[in-house]
Amino acid sequence: MSTLVSLFADSRKVRLVVFALMLVLFILGAGAPEDAGGFFH
Repeated sequence: MSTLVSLFADSRKVRLVVFALMLVLFILGAGAPEDAGGFFH
């Protein structure tokens, strides 16, 4: 049972890390200058 709980915690941690990375990439892309190919042209 403890292995199941640890697996669940690991999956939640992985999901949190992936979400944080996506958020950082979105902020960097949206805040990039126009000549750098940001989201806003």
